[in-house]
Amino acid sequence: MMSERTVLASFMTQEEAEAVRQAVQKLRVDTAQVDQRHKFAPHAPLRESFLVSGKIGSLASVTLNEQPSSKDSGIMLAADPAASGMADHSDEGPAYNYILTVICDDNLVERVVQIIQDGNGFT
Repeated sequence: MMSERTVLASFMTQEEAEAVRQAVQKLRVDTAQVDQRHKFAPHAPLRESFLVSGKIGSLASVTLNEQPSSKDSGIMLAADPAASGMADHSDEGPAYNYILTVICDDNLVERVVQIIQDGNGFT
């Protein structure tokens, strides 16, 4: 029985990640999956404003137009410099927000990593 390994890679665009996922799947790996990374817990856009009534779940509801999924994610969103309106994001580099997860046999790891690197991914 061969042992399995997990390879994680990040990409700037979903198109790059999907192209590499398709190339890796041709090797008949067990799993090849693309996900988008989020800064905090998933949250939905705010649909209603409660400013007049004072029923505001989080500063993020007002400044980021977001409805946090929990009190904790509301605190984290509100702590982000973008919530204050003072952040210009000039210090942020490119965002590698697309994650490719590959589970494969040990003997395929080097080939998978090479395909990822050829497709502009970081492992």
